[in-house]
Amino acid sequence: MCIVSVRDFGAIGDGDHDDGPAIQAAIDHVLATRGELYFPPNRLGKSYRIEAPLRVGGPISIRGAGAMAVEILAAGLEAGQYVMDFYRTVRVEHVRLSGFTLRSDNGLPSALHLDGAVLLSARDLRYYNVRHGCVLEGDSSIGTFSHHYDSINATGIAGSTVLFAAGFQGGGNFHFASCTFAGDRGLAIMPTAITDGIVLTGCNFEGCETNSLYVGGSCRGLTLAGCRTEAAPARDVRIAPAAGEKVEGIAITGCTFTGLGGASTPITLGGGGGTVRGFGITGNQVEYAGMGGAFVQLDDEGESGLIAGNRFAQADTIPTNLRRPGVVQFANENGLGRCEEYWGEALWGVEEGTFTPVDASGAGLVLSGAGRYTRIGRTLLWQAFLQYPDTSSTAHCAIGGLPFAVSQDVLNLGRAGASCSASNSGLALGVLQGMSAPTHLDLVNPATGAAIANTAMASRYAYISGTYMI
Repeated sequence: MCIVSVRDFGAIGDGDHDDGPAIQAAIDHVLATRGELYFPPNRLGKSYRIEAPLRVGGPISIRGAGAMAVEILAAGLEAGQYVMDFYRTVRVEHVRLSGFTLRSDNGLPSALHLDGAVLLSARDLRYYNVRHGCVLEGDSSIGTFSHHYDSINATGIAGSTVLFAAGFQGGGNFHFASCTFAGDRGLAIMPTAITDGIVLTGCNFEGCETNSLYVGGSCRGLTLAGCRTEAAPARDVRIAPAAGEKVEGIAITGCTFTGLGGASTPITLGGGGGTVRGFGITGNQVEYAGMGGAFVQLDDEGESGLIAGNRFAQADTIPTNLRRPGVVQFANENGLGRCEEYWGEALWGVEEGTFTPVDASGAGLVLSGAGRYTRIGRTLLWQAFLQYPDTSSTAHCAIGGLPFAVSQDVLNLGRAGASCSASNSGLALGVLQGMSAPTHLDLVNPATGAAIANTAMASRYAYISGTYMI
């Protein structure tokens, strides 16, 4: 491969002369010869100054002496322009970029535009004082896909370090390794963008203003592994596809959510009107509590997922803001110890808890006592102690507060399976489950089925237990 230096075409790199025409001539020459374009170090404290975007319309390798040794400074460019613009003509395959900084003098243009670039490898790049770092565009006919980014650093970004622009349909397979994201939204997939296979490993989100990661479009397969965020003030990782969009297959594992504190929520799923399906959020370290103390905020959406093995530094952090069918939570721990588990109402799940027996006869009695249950799939096992007050009520004994409704099948089989183990009432006591209401227990004479009146239990206690299907 022939290596061509920009200095061979007259670029100086002193920060005063417009090196743009010389660099553009070098780019055009390398595109025609399929060589490699090289940027030697610019003069100390200076840069390669350009006054018009550098335009690239074909496969190329551009290599600098290092991001801290080579700076391309765009002077006077406007909003909507790019320091380096890979524009769409035909599909541009096999692009290599490394070892330079893209900067502007006014923060208006974006650094890098990739439209129709395929099989791209970029490493040791720096975006500085620009609107967006890298803007990705493309459609299904030409495509923009299969990109690998390694050690990309952003500083002074007003918008996003990486932006999948609205309407992007170029394809998928984007890998970001050991990159630092900054800006209002570190990485953003805008509404109406469609992509897949987004993987971020060992990346750092450095004080992003609104979101470290935002997904408003559609994405199939999104992975964050071993990443670190600094608690964007609103919602840190926000996966909220817009109406008609969907995000499926999310893995967030081994990440550290560090705190600028405040009301930021580490992870938000839903809230944009679209659908979120299939997620595993596991093995993360969380330094701060989100809104309502929740690590994961389920806003309208967020279905079929697992939240497990996460460690919360604060005592008031809980796994999610609510329990939802299909969302399993287990083996999470906060500053006080193990968090309550929830098995998403799956038939194979196990759940334990307590309930408080209350008077359901309509007499307004205040009962003393407590109950505990274990749920295994659709089977509920329960035990309770209850103490009646002194009463003259002749209403039938009905006890409410069961944690789940008794299954009401045709033969009312759920009423069976409960009994009184001990009582000082002096009566033969039986227990029917779900007779007066699906979450009630009714005290009866086991031989005749006749209801027991409240007066018969005045100042008396009973130990009762049972099993039923829900």
